[in-house]
Amino acid sequence: MFRIKILAGSGLAALALALAGASASTASAKPCKWPSECYGVLLSPGVHIPVPEPDPIDIVSEGNVTFTGGTLVVNCPQGELNGSIIVVKGNLQASIGPMSFGGPGGAPCGSSMGPAVVSAGPAPGATLTQELRTNGKAQLSGPVMLKLSLDEAGMTCNYAAKSIKGAFNTDEEPIVIGSKVPKFTEREGSSPGCPKKLTGSANAWDVRAGAPAGGEFPLVFVG
Repeated sequence: MFRIKILAGSGLAALALALAGASASTASAKPCKWPSECYGVLLSPGVHIPVPEPDPIDIVSEGNVTFTGGTLVVNCPQGELNGSIIVVKGNLQASIGPMSFGGPGGAPCGSSMGPAVVSAGPAPGATLTQELRTNGKAQLSGPVMLKLSLDEAGMTCNYAAKSIKGAFNTDEEPIVIGSKVPKFTEREGSSPGCPKKLTGSANAWDVRAGAPAGGEFPLVFVG
């Protein structure tokens, strides 16, 4: 089983570098006919193996992921996405199911209103798709449903975002995704006092994949 791991950092400098790298390399990116021509798992410098389809994946972010709306600020040290990887027309895609956010050992996120239990995922009966396109663009297609449970404040806030977009480098170096700021809109069923709009943080994401022999290694574009 291959396992993909995404490490997130929220520094603007890291994000700028990620987007700059993607912009510089996107111009020379070429479509790939077969999945193995587009992406690989980098075992060592210059040595990579193909990424098969389909294959189960876990996507884990390390680094602060924040959500802000009005006076409410939620800070999550970690997020996790689970699903399976597929490849369509050369683009790397992962079908994503439930997502969760929190601290080490299952601890809740912190917030300006006390501990916050944060969960996200697809709409009922639907799936999310994380896509890395051969032109260097990345997108988590939704809608992405987000729920904040603030027990100390007696509030539950429900949100949705159409998608989360970003860009990544296609220069055969380890892939770094620079995600754009996601914007969420309040949904029905939210408690009075929930912010009408919620903004997520822009993050830089390092993508890693597991090899059959064990261990995790960078995912690279090799088209």
